[in-house]
Amino acid sequence: MSNDEKTTLSYRTAEFLVKKPILSIAFGVLFIAAFVSGLPYLGSDFSYRMWFRETDPLLQAFDEFERQFGNDENVVIAIHSESGVFDMDTVRLIHQLTEDMWQVKEIIRVDSLSNFNWVHAEDDEMIVEPLIPDLEELELLEPDELDSLLAARYEVARNHETVPGYLLSPDGKMALVIGVLKPAIGGTPDYNEVMSSARMLMRKYSSEPLSENLRDDTFLPKYVGQGDHTFYMSGSSAVSQTFKDVTEADLETMIPILLLAIVAFLLISFRRVSALILPFVIIVPSLMMALGFAGWTGFKFNNLTSTVPHILIAIGIADAVHILVTFFQFRRMGYEKVEATKKTLDKNLLPTLLTSVSTTIGFFSFTTAELVPIIGMGVLAGVGTMFAWIVTIFVLCPLLTMLPIKVKKEENATHISDAHPLAIRYVAWLQKVRIPVIVSFGFLAVFAVYVALQNEINADVFKYFSTNVHTRIANFYIEDQVGGISAIEITIDSGEPDGIKNPAFLKKVERLEDWLDSRYHITKTIAITDIIKQSNRSLNNEDPAAYIIPDNQELVAQELFLYTMSLPQGMDLNNRMTLDNRRMRLSAMTTMHKSAEAVAEFDLIEIKAKEFGLDAMITGKNPLYHRMNGYVVETFIKSILLAVFLVSILMVVILRSVKLGLMSMIPNLMPLVFGGMFMTLLSKPLDIGTVLVASTCLGIAVDDTVHFLTNYLRWRRGGASRQLAVAHVITHTGPALMVTTMILVAGFGTFAFAAFVPNINFGILTAIVLTTAIVTDATLLPALILGKEQEQEEPSDQQVVEAAA
Repeated sequence: MSNDEKTTLSYRTAEFLVKKPILSIAFGVLFIAAFVSGLPYLGSDFSYRMWFRETDPLLQAFDEFERQFGNDENVVIAIHSESGVFDMDTVRLIHQLTEDMWQVKEIIRVDSLSNFNWVHAEDDEMIVEPLIPDLEELELLEPDELDSLLAARYEVARNHETVPGYLLSPDGKMALVIGVLKPAIGGTPDYNEVMSSARMLMRKYSSEPLSENLRDDTFLPKYVGQGDHTFYMSGSSAVSQTFKDVTEADLETMIPILLLAIVAFLLISFRRVSALILPFVIIVPSLMMALGFAGWTGFKFNNLTSTVPHILIAIGIADAVHILVTFFQFRRMGYEKVEATKKTLDKNLLPTLLTSVSTTIGFFSFTTAELVPIIGMGVLAGVGTMFAWIVTIFVLCPLLTMLPIKVKKEENATHISDAHPLAIRYVAWLQKVRIPVIVSFGFLAVFAVYVALQNEINADVFKYFSTNVHTRIANFYIEDQVGGISAIEITIDSGEPDGIKNPAFLKKVERLEDWLDSRYHITKTIAITDIIKQSNRSLNNEDPAAYIIPDNQELVAQELFLYTMSLPQGMDLNNRMTLDNRRMRLSAMTTMHKSAEAVAEFDLIEIKAKEFGLDAMITGKNPLYHRMNGYVVETFIKSILLAVFLVSILMVVILRSVKLGLMSMIPNLMPLVFGGMFMTLLSKPLDIGTVLVASTCLGIAVDDTVHFLTNYLRWRRGGASRQLAVAHVITHTGPALMVTTMILVAGFGTFAFAAFVPNINFGILTAIVLTTAIVTDATLLPALILGKEQEQEEPSDQQVVEAAA
């Protein structure tokens, strides 16, 4: 080694670390402790609010809706009876379940057939009474009278304007009990309490033994009751809690699978116990530090930040493998552990730092996102990547000088100045076919871009859950039997106090309702217009022609007054109109789940409302989730452009050449293009999960390029020809790149076992892109580097040794 090389920062740092390992480790431990101490402050949030900044106009509009009309979040329990729900057994269940639902935490209102306010006339008087009478009243009837009454009420329910498709299936075999949560303006309900309470309630009616762990109910196909009764539970509260449940279940499932895969790869690669244990010196502290950092900075644990442990485990292993592969190479050549560690650090310090920085850049590009969990995931994965590098350099490497790791010298070990014959032959072959290789990649890239552009930007909240998740099963089954249980909430401003009693205004609302009812995805609309028309009909001796909005405002006011005076406590109309009677709420129950389709429909509804002369605004939890789609697109564009720009600058600086730096981006961008193609071919739309793939993969995939090119340049500066330099990189750096890629692919591949579908998509696509990246770096990158075949002198052995030292 020359005197100049001994003055480099890498060499001097390596020398310091191996000479003072205890001081280095002490520094590392103090650094770890400073961040790990934030762990007690780590919180979690799986609510709808976690996605948005508090200043987001969508969130502010929803908060205003809550202040005016209350919460639109609910717990929906469906009772299915193959023999029909209008028999005494099922009616008793509906009554009991309705009463019990009032006891569920944070439930402020319950709607069901047993308390639905049926408006009808009796002896020239308008009567408002429960559709199904009290149990005490029913139990006093003779069997024939009971059957007759229930049959009559079934006919009323079946032919009612509101009940079918809302509380009852058209075939009369399923009934819904809907519990509405109290408002949580500016905050969120405690979904864990709500759903734990609701699940305990369902277990009361279940006839099958269930696990003691309530969370296991997340994966029940259904609750089986007595007789022919089965129960299903869904609703917006169930969705929010299921996000948390599947995240916890995924962690419990995937972490062991990931660790087993890592152990297998490490055993195959190193065949020694020390190589199994040492990587955990990086994994555990860096992961704890990242979570502690989240505690200190206020980032919450949620569905997206839950991916951070898997990412950091894979990255920590990759850092360890680069160090250990090089360390054992030097040990097999006969170097003692201190000298082997010094040479390992000297060779890997700069490349590992640069790859950690490039990976961090990829993750930090998500800080431009509007969706808070994406920002959190990017920041935590980014700082965790740097934490892993610091622990690797300041703890793992000094440990190598102190631990009694025995490695036998191998006489036939490939010397640092030797390139493997297979590598030399491969490079010679690649030199001959470099033009076809480059052209082939060019054609593939054009095809991949074309296919990728055919993809759509879309999401489906319920299809975020795998097919064995109860909330998904329940929702689609209820929709199939009854109708939509998710609502598009439309607030309509009449423009003045008491304006909602104006017949002209109400008739405009009626026209909007009629239009909405004609839409294929709307299964029911609910508004005070229905109550007014029912009341007017009842006051006109049930004349079907009187099912209209009266032309007289005073009459409308009287009908609303008569109706509200007959209502039981807790069943008023405050959730349908504001106290000053200026604004009203129209709920359109929908089966529409695809966000792209939904957002277009929201815009159309607002246009139609304007055409009818109404000042209307779309809000509610359902539109809140769907309108995140625009943020997904914005995040994708901003993050990938920022990541490409910053990584390009990094590569130019690393390689000290604008031409070489920009050229090196070609093999890094190629896998992203192929990833976009695979997304389309695998029918994976651009959503919250897949939007993360591009920037994440760019940051990680460029690691291989950095290792390849920095080591290539070392050989070139030592006088090696292009061909020989590439062969040396393949020989000495290639194994570490291959092992780290396999570990990363295995790490992200474990997401295939997840129950949260965006994580599945993210993991699978990332694994595909990283596999493509190593193939590209092994073929396209050297093909670009080699250039035209030239006659070059072979370097001397001394030059080669100096280049590799």
